[in-house]
Amino acid sequence: FFFQAEDGIRDVERSRGLGDVYKRQGYINKSLFVLANVINRLAEGKAKFIPYRDSKLTRLLSVSLGGNSLTAIICTISPAIINFHQTLSTLRFANRAKIVENFPNLNESDPETPSVIQLTGELARLNDELLENTQEIMKLEQKKQE
Repeated sequence: FFFQAEDGIRDVERSRGLGDVYKRQGYINKSLFVLANVINRLAEGKAKFIPYRDSKLTRLLSVSLGGNSLTAIICTISPAIINFHQTLSTLRFANRAKIVENFPNLNESDPETPSVIQLTGELARLNDELLENTQEIMKLEQKKQE
């Protein structure tokens, strides 16, 4: 799953968004704020409750953030002095995010389990049936050409 926040936490006054743009900026700000809260809780390590359900973004990222997956977060910053506060905020977020630990497990199935044995048998049967049907079709095509 890939996610990109185009401008980080958008400065509503600087962008001068109007109407729908203003609403979208508000939703983005809320989602990024909740994401920062989730990262803070995960970085603490001892939090009992992680507020994944507080936004659609964190709900989508819940498995990636604190679950059974490898996760990479790439934060970009700007060297412009006008973006100093946003860059500092991004660096603080990145510092907290790198503390979060996931413990991914490789999901492997045992080849000796009954379901795997059953599916392997069914696959062999279907391959045999496919071979028989292919041969029958070839015989019919030969008769048709004669």
